[in-house]
Amino acid sequence: MSVAVKAEQASLCGVDIATTAQAYTAAMQKTGFETVSSANGITTMTGSYGDYDKCKLKIYADKKGVNVDKLILSFPECAEWTCLTETYYALKDSLSKVYGAPQECVEGFFSYEGDAENAPKQDGVKLLRLVQDRCQYKTTYKADDATVLLYLTRRGQFCYVALEFDR
Repeated sequence: MSVAVKAEQASLCGVDIATTAQAYTAAMQKTGFETVSSANGITTMTGSYGDYDKCKLKIYADKKGVNVDKLILSFPECAEWTCLTETYYALKDSLSKVYGAPQECVEGFFSYEGDAENAPKQDGVKLLRLVQDRCQYKTTYKADDATVLLYLTRRGQFCYVALEFDR
């Protein structure tokens, strides 16, 4: 996996994010990502990241529509809790080697009132808690030019790991 800080700049797949959205898109195409759509300052691409195929990358331009403001790399959807957490922890390990200890890390399950509860024992129940917004797995790192977030999330009933670079 190629997450790195070069000259104190965050990069994804070896491509420095401190650039224009157009230049970033062109550089990602050279790494094998393909552009799916581009409109209203958001470019969507698909491609492989490390061992993960069918990843989706969203590149958000700043308000002027010029520079990269945010990147969100979504990993393939997982129908099993084990798949989600294996991906999450593998990426967390990789990011920790690059950025050091996380600035913040929240990993747990919550009751309906927001109180912490013991983690469910069954994987299906754990996945259901994510769908119900009753668990949070989020790790935050700080680079000189971006905040890097790794988290579990969902789109409807579909759960996945996301890696976000927010400038």
